Amino acid sequence: MTSGTQNKNTGASGSNVPDGGWGWIIVLSSFMIHFIMDGITYSMGDVFLRPMMDNLNKTRGPVSTIFGILPAITLATGPIATIFTNTYGCRKVTIVGSCLAAFGFLISYLWANIWFYYLSIGIIGGIGFGLIYLPAIVSVGFYFERKRSFAMGIAVCGSGLGTLAFPAIMPYIISAPLWFDYEGALLLEAAIVFICVIFGAFMVNRLTLYNTTLIIAGISTMFAPFCNSSVATHMIYASLFGFFSGGYVGLTSIIIVDLVGVDKLSDAFGVLLLFQGIAVAIGTPVVGSMRDNLSDLARPYLWPYLIFGGSILLSGLILFAIPILKRRQERQQKLTKHQLQMGVLSFSKQDLSAPEQQQQI
Repeated sequence: MTSGTQNKNTGASGSNVPDGGWGWIIVLSSFMIHFIMDGITYSMGDVFLRPMMDNLNKTRGPVSTIFGILPAITLATGPIATIFTNTYGCRKVTIVGSCLAAFGFLISYLWANIWFYYLSIGIIGGIGFGLIYLPAIVSVGFYFERKRSFAMGIAVCGSGLGTLAFPAIMPYIISAPLWFDYEGALLLEAAIVFICVIFGAFMVNRLTLYNTTLIIAGISTMFAPFCNSSVATHMIYASLFGFFSGGYVGLTSIIIVDLVGVDKLSDAFGVLLLFQGIAVAIGTPVVGSMRDNLSDLARPYLWPYLIFGGSILLSGLILFAIPILKRRQERQQKLTKHQLQMGVLSFSKQDLSAPEQQQQI
Protein backbone atom coordinates (compact mmCIF):
# COMPACT_ATOMS: atom_id res chain seq x y z
CA MET A 1 0.00 0.00 0.00
CA THR A 2 1.08 3.57 -0.45
CA SER A 3 2.20 5.80 2.37
CA GLY A 4 -0.88 7.94 1.79
CA THR A 5 -3.07 4.95 2.56
CA GLN A 6 -1.11 4.26 5.71
CA ASN A 7 -1.52 7.82 6.87
CA LYS A 8 -5.24 7.64 6.30
CA ASN A 9 -5.61 4.41 8.20
CA THR A 10 -3.34 4.91 11.15
CA GLY A 11 -1.64 8.23 11.01
CA ALA A 12 1.78 6.59 10.78
CA SER A 13 4.04 7.24 7.89
CA GLY A 14 5.72 4.40 6.12
CA SER A 15 9.09 5.21 7.76
CA ASN A 16 7.75 5.48 11.29
CA VAL A 17 6.25 2.22 12.54
CA PRO A 18 5.99 2.29 16.36
CA ASP A 19 6.32 -1.50 16.91
CA GLY A 20 4.28 -1.25 20.11
CA GLY A 21 2.43 1.38 22.09
CA TRP A 22 -1.07 1.86 20.75
CA GLY A 23 -0.28 -0.95 18.35
CA TRP A 24 -0.95 -3.49 21.11
CA ILE A 25 -4.47 -2.06 21.45
CA ILE A 26 -4.85 -2.66 17.72
CA VAL A 27 -3.64 -6.25 18.24
CA LEU A 28 -6.24 -6.71 21.00
CA SER A 29 -8.96 -5.30 18.73
CA SER A 30 -7.93 -7.59 15.88
CA PHE A 31 -7.81 -10.57 18.26
CA MET A 32 -11.35 -9.93 19.50
CA ILE A 33 -12.68 -9.34 15.99
CA HIS A 34 -11.22 -12.67 14.87
CA PHE A 35 -12.59 -14.31 18.02
CA ILE A 36 -16.13 -13.09 17.34
CA MET A 37 -16.24 -13.27 13.55
CA ASP A 38 -14.54 -16.63 12.98
CA GLY A 39 -16.06 -18.08 16.12
CA ILE A 40 -19.53 -17.40 14.76
CA THR A 41 -18.71 -18.32 11.15
CA TYR A 42 -17.15 -21.71 11.84
CA SER A 43 -19.50 -22.76 14.63
CA MET A 44 -22.83 -22.10 12.92
CA GLY A 45 -22.94 -25.51 11.28
CA ASP A 46 -22.50 -27.31 14.60
CA VAL A 47 -24.83 -25.02 16.52
CA PHE A 48 -27.69 -24.22 14.13
CA LEU A 49 -27.85 -27.07 11.62
CA ARG A 50 -30.16 -29.43 13.53
CA PRO A 51 -32.48 -26.72 15.01
CA MET A 52 -32.91 -25.09 11.59
CA MET A 53 -33.58 -28.44 9.90
CA ASP A 54 -36.32 -29.18 12.44
CA ASN A 55 -37.89 -25.73 12.37
CA LEU A 56 -37.73 -25.16 8.60
CA ASN A 57 -38.55 -28.79 7.76
CA LYS A 58 -35.61 -28.89 5.35
CA THR A 59 -32.91 -31.44 4.69
CA ARG A 60 -29.24 -31.05 5.47
CA GLY A 61 -28.25 -29.75 2.02
CA PRO A 62 -30.37 -26.56 1.81
CA VAL A 63 -29.70 -25.64 5.44
CA SER A 64 -25.95 -26.20 5.24
CA THR A 65 -25.88 -23.89 2.22
CA ILE A 66 -26.50 -21.00 4.64
CA PHE A 67 -23.26 -21.81 6.43
CA GLY A 68 -21.41 -22.06 3.12
CA ILE A 69 -22.66 -18.76 1.73
CA LEU A 70 -21.49 -16.84 4.81
CA PRO A 71 -17.71 -17.54 4.54
CA ALA A 72 -17.86 -17.53 0.73
CA ILE A 73 -19.29 -14.01 0.61
CA THR A 74 -16.91 -12.95 3.39
CA LEU A 75 -13.88 -13.90 1.30
CA ALA A 76 -15.37 -12.70 -2.00
CA THR A 77 -15.87 -9.24 -0.50
CA GLY A 78 -12.08 -8.85 -0.25
CA PRO A 79 -11.60 -6.60 -3.31
CA ILE A 80 -14.47 -4.33 -2.24
CA ALA A 81 -13.08 -4.16 1.30
CA THR A 82 -9.68 -3.24 -0.14
CA ILE A 83 -11.11 -0.31 -2.10
CA PHE A 84 -13.09 0.96 0.88
CA THR A 85 -10.14 0.55 3.26
CA ASN A 86 -7.82 2.47 0.94
CA THR A 87 -10.42 5.20 0.58
CA TYR A 88 -11.92 5.55 4.05
CA GLY A 89 -9.48 3.78 6.41
CA CYS A 90 -9.64 0.70 8.61
CA ARG A 91 -11.69 2.27 11.39
CA LYS A 92 -14.67 3.43 9.31
CA VAL A 93 -14.81 0.26 7.24
CA THR A 94 -14.73 -1.96 10.35
CA ILE A 95 -17.52 0.01 12.03
CA VAL A 96 -19.71 -0.07 8.91
CA GLY A 97 -19.03 -3.77 8.40
CA SER A 98 -19.89 -4.55 12.02
CA CYS A 99 -23.19 -2.69 11.76
CA LEU A 100 -24.03 -4.40 8.46
CA ALA A 101 -23.25 -7.90 9.76
CA ALA A 102 -25.17 -7.27 12.97
CA PHE A 103 -28.11 -6.04 10.91
CA GLY A 104 -28.07 -9.23 8.84
CA PHE A 105 -28.20 -11.45 11.92
CA LEU A 106 -30.80 -9.19 13.51
CA ILE A 107 -33.32 -9.37 10.67
CA SER A 108 -32.85 -13.16 10.45
CA TYR A 109 -34.73 -13.25 13.76
CA LEU A 110 -37.81 -11.78 12.08
CA TRP A 111 -38.66 -14.52 9.58
CA ALA A 112 -37.77 -18.22 9.66
CA ASN A 113 -37.42 -18.87 5.93
CA ILE A 114 -34.58 -20.64 4.14
CA TRP A 115 -34.32 -18.09 1.33
CA PHE A 116 -34.45 -15.22 3.79
CA TYR A 117 -31.62 -16.84 5.74
CA TYR A 118 -29.60 -17.01 2.53
CA LEU A 119 -30.05 -13.25 2.19
CA SER A 120 -29.80 -12.09 5.80
CA ILE A 121 -27.15 -14.41 7.25
CA GLY A 122 -25.32 -15.50 4.11
CA ILE A 123 -25.19 -12.40 1.93
CA ILE A 124 -25.71 -9.41 4.25
CA GLY A 125 -23.82 -11.00 7.13
CA GLY A 126 -21.10 -12.18 4.74
CA ILE A 127 -20.58 -8.73 3.23
CA GLY A 128 -20.38 -7.26 6.73
CA PHE A 129 -17.85 -9.86 7.83
CA GLY A 130 -15.82 -9.22 4.68
CA LEU A 131 -15.63 -5.52 5.51
CA ILE A 132 -14.47 -6.43 9.03
CA TYR A 133 -11.97 -9.12 8.12
CA LEU A 134 -9.55 -7.21 5.89
CA PRO A 135 -9.10 -4.15 8.17
CA ALA A 136 -8.57 -6.45 11.16
CA ILE A 137 -5.60 -7.97 9.33
CA VAL A 138 -3.98 -4.96 7.67
CA SER A 139 -4.35 -2.59 10.65
CA VAL A 140 -1.84 -4.67 12.63
CA GLY A 141 0.73 -4.28 9.85
CA PHE A 142 0.51 -0.49 10.04
CA TYR A 143 1.73 -0.51 13.65
CA PHE A 144 4.43 -3.20 13.54
CA GLU A 145 7.50 -3.87 11.45
CA ARG A 146 10.11 -5.85 13.42
CA LYS A 147 7.43 -7.50 15.57
CA ARG A 148 4.89 -7.85 12.78
CA SER A 149 4.91 -11.66 12.68
CA PHE A 150 4.54 -11.90 16.45
CA ALA A 151 1.74 -9.32 16.57
CA MET A 152 -0.09 -10.91 13.65
CA GLY A 153 0.19 -14.32 15.30
CA ILE A 154 -1.44 -13.01 18.47
CA ALA A 155 -4.21 -11.33 16.47
CA VAL A 156 -5.19 -14.41 14.46
CA CYS A 157 -5.12 -16.60 17.59
CA GLY A 158 -8.57 -15.16 18.21
CA SER A 159 -9.87 -17.22 15.31
CA GLY A 160 -8.87 -20.52 16.90
CA LEU A 161 -10.10 -19.59 20.35
CA GLY A 162 -13.40 -18.33 18.97
CA THR A 163 -13.89 -21.52 16.97
CA LEU A 164 -13.27 -23.44 20.19
CA ALA A 165 -15.48 -21.31 22.44
CA PHE A 166 -18.64 -20.70 20.39
CA PRO A 167 -19.51 -24.36 19.65
CA ALA A 168 -19.09 -25.10 23.35
CA ILE A 169 -21.19 -22.21 24.64
CA MET A 170 -23.98 -21.64 22.10
CA PRO A 171 -25.68 -25.08 22.43
CA TYR A 172 -26.21 -24.43 26.13
CA ILE A 173 -27.74 -21.05 25.32
CA ILE A 174 -30.12 -22.56 22.77
CA SER A 175 -31.24 -25.31 25.16
CA ALA A 176 -31.53 -23.00 28.17
CA PRO A 177 -35.06 -22.75 29.66
CA LEU A 178 -35.36 -19.11 28.66
CA TRP A 179 -36.51 -17.28 25.54
CA PHE A 180 -33.33 -18.51 23.80
CA ASP A 181 -34.39 -20.90 21.07
CA TYR A 182 -32.15 -20.91 18.01
CA GLU A 183 -33.80 -17.72 16.73
CA GLY A 184 -33.03 -16.03 20.04
CA ALA A 185 -29.46 -17.26 19.69
CA LEU A 186 -29.28 -15.53 16.30
CA LEU A 187 -30.42 -12.34 17.99
CA LEU A 188 -27.74 -12.81 20.64
CA GLU A 189 -25.10 -13.30 17.95
CA ALA A 190 -26.25 -10.06 16.31
CA ALA A 191 -25.52 -8.28 19.58
CA ILE A 192 -22.13 -10.00 19.84
CA VAL A 193 -21.23 -8.98 16.28
CA PHE A 194 -22.19 -5.40 17.07
CA ILE A 195 -19.50 -5.37 19.77
CA CYS A 196 -16.99 -5.29 16.90
CA VAL A 197 -17.98 -1.63 16.48
CA ILE A 198 -16.13 -0.90 19.73
CA PHE A 199 -13.01 -2.72 18.60
CA GLY A 200 -13.18 -1.02 15.23
CA ALA A 201 -13.29 2.35 16.97
CA PHE A 202 -9.86 1.59 18.48
CA MET A 203 -8.36 1.65 14.96
CA VAL A 204 -8.16 5.40 15.21
CA ASN A 205 -5.76 7.75 13.48
CA ARG A 206 -3.18 8.95 16.02
CA LEU A 207 -3.75 12.59 15.11
CA THR A 208 -7.50 12.16 15.57
CA LEU A 209 -6.88 10.53 18.95
CA TYR A 210 -4.59 13.41 19.91
CA ASN A 211 -7.17 15.99 18.87
CA THR A 212 -9.89 14.16 20.78
CA THR A 213 -7.89 14.14 24.01
CA LEU A 214 -7.33 17.89 23.70
CA ILE A 215 -11.00 18.57 23.04
CA ILE A 216 -12.22 16.50 26.00
CA ALA A 217 -9.59 18.02 28.31
CA GLY A 218 -10.67 21.50 27.21
CA ILE A 219 -14.39 20.82 27.65
CA SER A 220 -13.84 19.34 31.12
CA THR A 221 -11.81 22.42 32.10
CA MET A 222 -14.59 24.72 30.94
CA PHE A 223 -17.05 22.86 33.16
CA ALA A 224 -14.73 22.87 36.20
CA PRO A 225 -16.12 26.13 37.71
CA PHE A 226 -19.56 24.55 37.90
CA CYS A 227 -18.36 21.80 40.24
CA ASN A 228 -19.12 24.17 43.16
CA SER A 229 -18.03 22.79 46.53
CA SER A 230 -18.76 19.14 45.80
CA VAL A 231 -15.70 16.96 46.27
CA ALA A 232 -17.14 14.25 44.02
CA THR A 233 -17.60 16.57 41.03
CA HIS A 234 -14.09 17.96 41.48
CA MET A 235 -12.77 14.39 41.52
CA ILE A 236 -14.62 13.67 38.28
CA TYR A 237 -13.13 16.78 36.67
CA ALA A 238 -9.64 15.95 37.92
CA SER A 239 -9.96 12.38 36.64
CA LEU A 240 -11.17 13.47 33.20
CA PHE A 241 -8.59 16.19 32.79
CA GLY A 242 -5.76 14.05 34.15
CA PHE A 243 -6.61 11.06 31.96
CA PHE A 244 -7.01 12.95 28.70
CA SER A 245 -4.20 15.44 29.31
CA GLY A 246 -1.96 12.44 29.92
CA GLY A 247 -3.12 11.16 26.55
CA TYR A 248 -1.99 14.20 24.61
CA VAL A 249 1.25 14.51 26.60
CA GLY A 250 2.13 10.94 25.69
CA LEU A 251 1.20 11.40 22.02
CA THR A 252 2.95 14.74 21.45
CA SER A 253 6.35 13.39 20.42
CA ILE A 254 4.74 10.71 18.23
CA ILE A 255 2.60 13.29 16.42
CA ILE A 256 5.66 15.49 15.87
CA VAL A 257 7.49 12.57 14.25
CA ASP A 258 4.46 11.91 12.03
CA LEU A 259 4.41 15.55 10.92
CA VAL A 260 8.09 16.49 10.51
CA GLY A 261 9.96 13.17 10.62
CA VAL A 262 12.30 11.70 13.20
CA ASP A 263 15.29 13.67 11.85
CA LYS A 264 13.67 16.96 12.87
CA LEU A 265 12.15 15.71 16.14
CA SER A 266 14.64 17.47 18.42
CA ASP A 267 14.31 20.77 16.54
CA ALA A 268 10.51 20.70 16.49
CA PHE A 269 10.23 19.57 20.10
CA GLY A 270 12.59 22.35 21.19
CA VAL A 271 10.40 24.95 19.48
CA LEU A 272 7.33 23.37 21.09
CA LEU A 273 8.91 23.64 24.56
CA LEU A 274 9.77 27.27 23.87
CA PHE A 275 6.14 28.14 23.13
CA GLN A 276 4.98 26.14 26.15
CA GLY A 277 7.39 28.11 28.34
CA ILE A 278 6.08 31.39 26.97
CA ALA A 279 2.51 30.26 27.63
CA VAL A 280 3.34 29.32 31.22
CA ALA A 281 5.13 32.63 31.80
CA ILE A 282 2.20 34.63 30.46
CA GLY A 283 -0.67 32.47 31.69
CA THR A 284 0.14 32.39 35.40
CA PRO A 285 0.13 36.18 36.01
CA VAL A 286 -2.83 36.59 33.65
CA VAL A 287 -4.89 34.14 35.72
CA GLY A 288 -3.84 35.90 38.93
CA SER A 289 -4.80 39.30 37.53
CA MET A 290 -8.14 38.02 36.29
CA ARG A 291 -8.81 36.52 39.72
CA ASP A 292 -8.11 39.86 41.39
CA ASN A 293 -10.25 41.86 38.98
CA LEU A 294 -13.14 39.38 39.19
CA SER A 295 -13.02 38.90 42.97
CA ASP A 296 -16.39 40.62 43.42
CA LEU A 297 -18.17 37.97 41.36
CA ALA A 298 -19.77 34.84 42.80
CA ARG A 299 -17.43 32.68 40.68
CA PRO A 300 -14.19 34.65 40.27
CA TYR A 301 -12.49 31.72 38.52
CA LEU A 302 -15.31 31.26 35.99
CA TRP A 303 -13.82 33.27 33.13
CA PRO A 304 -10.23 32.04 33.57
CA TYR A 305 -11.44 28.44 33.37
CA LEU A 306 -13.65 29.21 30.38
CA ILE A 307 -10.90 31.07 28.52
CA PHE A 308 -8.12 28.57 29.11
CA GLY A 309 -10.37 25.55 28.71
CA GLY A 310 -11.66 27.07 25.50
CA SER A 311 -8.06 27.57 24.35
CA ILE A 312 -7.35 23.86 24.84
CA LEU A 313 -10.57 23.01 23.00
CA LEU A 314 -9.68 25.38 20.15
CA SER A 315 -6.20 23.87 19.81
CA GLY A 316 -7.74 20.43 19.33
CA LEU A 317 -10.13 21.74 16.68
CA ILE A 318 -7.38 23.60 14.80
CA LEU A 319 -5.34 20.42 14.45
CA PHE A 320 -8.10 18.86 12.35
CA ALA A 321 -6.90 21.15 9.56
CA ILE A 322 -3.57 19.28 9.33
CA PRO A 323 -4.87 16.40 7.14
CA ILE A 324 -6.52 18.93 4.80
CA LEU A 325 -3.30 20.92 4.47
CA LYS A 326 -1.26 17.75 3.91
CA ARG A 327 -3.60 16.57 1.15
CA ARG A 328 -3.37 19.98 -0.51
CA GLN A 329 0.42 19.85 -0.26
CA GLU A 330 0.49 16.37 -1.81
CA ARG A 331 -1.70 17.54 -4.70
CA GLN A 332 0.59 20.50 -5.32
CA GLN A 333 3.65 18.24 -5.26
CA LYS A 334 2.06 15.88 -7.76
CA LEU A 335 1.13 18.82 -10.01
CA THR A 336 4.66 20.24 -9.80
CA LYS A 337 6.16 16.84 -10.57
CA HIS A 338 3.85 16.45 -13.57
CA GLN A 339 4.77 19.92 -14.84
CA LEU A 340 8.48 19.14 -14.49
CA GLN A 341 8.04 15.90 -16.40
CA MET A 342 6.18 17.69 -19.18
CA GLY A 343 8.88 20.37 -19.28
CA VAL A 344 11.66 17.80 -19.54
CA LEU A 345 9.77 15.98 -22.29
CA SER A 346 9.25 19.22 -24.22
CA PHE A 347 12.90 20.18 -23.78
CA SER A 348 14.01 16.76 -24.99
CA LYS A 349 11.90 17.03 -28.12
CA GLN A 350 13.38 20.43 -28.92
CA ASP A 351 16.87 18.91 -28.78
CA LEU A 352 15.99 16.29 -31.39
CA SER A 353 16.72 16.94 -35.01
CA ALA A 354 13.84 17.24 -37.48
CA PRO A 355 14.26 13.70 -38.91
CA GLU A 356 14.43 12.26 -35.39
CA GLN A 357 11.23 14.10 -34.38
CA GLN A 358 9.42 12.78 -37.47
CA GLN A 359 10.68 9.28 -36.70
CA GLN A 360 9.45 9.56 -33.09
CA ILE A 361 6.02 10.73 -34.28
